[in-house]
Amino acid sequence: MSSIDQKPFINPGAVNQQIQTLQDTHKHLEKRLGKLNKRKTLTPQEELEKKKLQKEKLLTKDQMALLLRQHRSSGLNDPYLRAKLKRN
Repeated sequence: MSSIDQKPFINPGAVNQQIQTLQDTHKHLEKRLGKLNKRKTLTPQEELEKKKLQKEKLLTKDQMALLLRQHRSSGLNDPYLRAKLKRN
C-alpha cells in the first residue's frame, strides 16, 4: 500500500477529548441562549448576542459532526464516541 492509499491516523483518545470539549462548549452556549430566550423582550444588543450564540452553537455542532465523520472514515469504530454524539 502506498502512502497515498493510507488513511491518516486519528488518535481515538484525542478525538474523544475534542468531542468532550465541543460538547461542553455546546452545553454552555445552550444555557446562555436559554436565558435569553426566557426574556419577553430583548435589547438590540441582546438580539445580536442571541444571533451570535446561535451561530456559535451551530458551528460547534458542525465541528462535532465533522470529527465523527473523520473518525468513521479512519476505519476506527468507537461505540463510546458514537454514543456520546447521539446524546446531543
